[in-house]
Formats: sequence, structure tokens, C-alpha cells
Amino acid sequence: MDVTTRLARFIVETAYGDLPPEVVHQAKRCFVDWTGVTLGGATSPLASVLVKVAAQTGGCEQATIFGTDRRTSALQAALVNGTLSHALDYDDVHMGAVIHPSAPVIPVIFALGEMYHLSGNAAIEALAIGYEVEARVGMAIGAAHYSRGWHATGTMGRLGAAAAAAKLLGLDQRATVWALGLAATQASGLRQVFGTMAKPFHAGKAAQDGLLAAMLAKEGLTCSETIIEGRQGLLDVLGEDDARPEVAVENLGRPFEIMHNTFKPHAACRLAHPAIDAAMEIRRAHGVRPEDIEAVRCRVPRYTVDAAGQTDPATGLAGKFSVYYCVAVALAEGAAGEDQFTDAQVRRPALVVLQKRVTAEVVPGFANTESEVTVRTRDRREFTAHVTTPKGDPANPSSDDELCAKFRSLAQATLTRGRAEDLLNGLMSLERIADVAALAALGSCAANAKPGSYLYKVAGPREP
Repeated sequence: MDVTTRLARFIVETAYGDLPPEVVHQAKRCFVDWTGVTLGGATSPLASVLVKVAAQTGGCEQATIFGTDRRTSALQAALVNGTLSHALDYDDVHMGAVIHPSAPVIPVIFALGEMYHLSGNAAIEALAIGYEVEARVGMAIGAAHYSRGWHATGTMGRLGAAAAAAKLLGLDQRATVWALGLAATQASGLRQVFGTMAKPFHAGKAAQDGLLAAMLAKEGLTCSETIIEGRQGLLDVLGEDDARPEVAVENLGRPFEIMHNTFKPHAACRLAHPAIDAAMEIRRAHGVRPEDIEAVRCRVPRYTVDAAGQTDPATGLAGKFSVYYCVAVALAEGAAGEDQFTDAQVRRPALVVLQKRVTAEVVPGFANTESEVTVRTRDRREFTAHVTTPKGDPANPSSDDELCAKFRSLAQATLTRGRAEDLLNGLMSLERIADVAALAALGSCAANAKPGSYLYKVAGPREP
């Protein structure tokens, strides 16, 4: 099956006019969510490491590092912005492919958008295409890929980044095939690093490598033309017996996978969200106080314990991957935002004690959107809540107002209120933006951008 070629043809032939209105709107929501979590991530400890290395390695000032006063090369900006956007583990998710889809793709779009002064329409088009490619190949490779220990955001994200870059750079079909090949041969990312700074680094490296792949292909660097489906190709080497190549190409864009996006309302591993929602429901309905709780029993799918099973987190970052801590803080504070995942919070004695009263039991057959929490109090009362579809899931979506509120809460860490509002308005009107470089300038702490400095008019993509 000529999977790589068919994906390349889809990338080349799909245009903004082919996107249904709901896909355009969903893409704008992705840009809003990505920008918010990236601005929030700019305050994380890893930001200074990345910015320092970018400064040390130099390069042309082609693109903005969001939430900072720095500009750097397009490749370095893709690396840094991709990493920052995943630093809080608060970014969006595609559960079918088990990836964080926007983190590797949108940094590429902004980097090239600034270099070539591309339009908002071009940005939306590239995101819908890049998202489709990474999600489709992610679903095709099968669940065993993630279970075996690969971080799919890193492995599959490179393909999405390359696809978006190929579209924006105007590559023909053969060069696009090479770009996908060059991205796939760089695929990496191991789940052993979850709970450390290296996990978000996977997303940044995927963005950088995907962009590099397309740039090299544009200049004629060749690669295998069957990288996805070939013997010793991506599906063969990184997949298992459950890999299904046909899933990658059947009915592409019908519907677009971006419509299956999950936006996180909680700043933790997505697989802990159903349990968090259940704990919050018990707190709201019954007013249970932490000091009255004797035991908490969580019934969860296997992947929850697999991805968020850290039993004794010592840092805020590790707490995001501990369903035990997530449930404890949800019961104690009725919230699981970024403020609940600081190092100090995770180490609070009262929360440490409550966390140790939480147990997790894997229930075969539970969907990855499902969890049940039972709280037993010291006076032997029991309260149970069962969640089948957590908030933010495509079947229980966050509203535009909720996404905008999330953006504002994160943007305030690095931007003034006025600049944040200008940026938000521009992102929500992205299809009317003539030059995305103006929006990127608003995401910089050093930019001299003024309200309304971007142009609200439809403009097609400019030739790189």
C-alpha cells in the first residue's frame, strides 16, 4: 500500500477552501489553546535552559520565542516553542493516536509564518493538514507502539510538523514524500522520561526535526519513498502486529481528525482527567473534607496507571503523572490547574497524607475516557462518582469561552492584559489575518506591537 505517497498527495492537494467551517473554527481553537500553554510554559524552569542554549548557538533572528524577549532561527524557535508548549502538560490531545498534536505542529507554522509573512488562512490550512497526518499515522501504528514505551508525540509529531512545513514551503509531491521520510527516520522519544523536563523536549524536537526535514527536502535531499509502509519502515519497526497501514490513508479528511481534539481543562496527564472529574463531583455534591477521608478507591483503565501511575511524586511536574496526587488535590482543593502542580503544593504534608490514602485498581474494559472514584469517610459513609466522558473530550467539549478563560489565566504570567487580549482577538479571527508575524510579535515580551497592528483581511499564502 503506497501510504507515504498518498499522504503526500493529500498534503499537496488539500487547500484552505476544502476545509469545512467547523474545521476552520476548531483550528483557531487549537491556536488559542497552544498559544496560552506556550506563554504559560515560558515561566517554567526549562525555559531558561532552552533560551540560553538558543542564544549560545546563535543563528539568524527569524522567529519569536513566545513569552520571552528573544528571537532566534526558525529551527531553534520551533524547538523552544514546541518544548514550552508541552512544558505544563496542559496542551491538547488526540486520544485515538495518543498524541499531543498541536505542540509539534504549530511552532513550525509560526516559525515559517514569520519568515515568509504568511496569512492566517495558510496557518489554518497547514494545521489541519499536519494534524491529519500525525493523527492518521498514529492511529495506524497501533496501541502497542505507545504501550511498548514510545512517546507518540515525539514519533508521530515529526510527521505532522513535516507535513505542515511541506505545505507552507510549497513542496511538490515528490519533495513532500522525502520530507515525510526524513521526518520519520528521525522519529524518537521514550516514555521512561515522563515526569521530567525531557518529556516536553520530545515535542520541541519533533517540531524542529519536522521543519528541518521539509527544508532539506525542498533543497533536494532525498529519502526513501515508502518510509511509512515499507519493510523496515516506520510501521514495521516502531509498530507491532496491530499496525494497520490502511488507517493512515482511508477517507483522509472525512472527517478531519482535528475535530476529535481534546482540550485539557486540568493541568495534568489527560489519562488522569476522568478520575479528577469524578473526585471533583464528589467534593461538589457531598462537601467531603480532606480530614474526614479514610480511603479513596479509584477504578481506572490500564493506561491511566501506565502513564500516570507515579506513587510518590516529589515535584509538581511528577505530580501531573500521578493519579494518586491528582485525585487527592482535586478532593482537597476542587481544582487541578497549574497552581495545584507546583513543587511546594505536591510536598504539602496534608496532601501527601491524603495522597497515600488513594489506591488505583485497573479495570479491564474501561475506556480511556472512563474512571470511577469512591470515597470512604471516617464515619463509614461512602460516595461514588463514575465518569465516562471527561470535560474537554470531543463528546463533552470545552466552550470557546472556557478556552479563552484558560488562555487568559496562562498568558497573564508573561504578557500585559492589553497585549494578551489583542493576541487572543487575533487568534480567534485568524482567517482574517494577513500576516501571522504580527501575532507572533504580540506573543513576545519585547515586541512593540500596538493594538490593531495586524491587518484583518483575507490574504492567501505568500510564496516562500
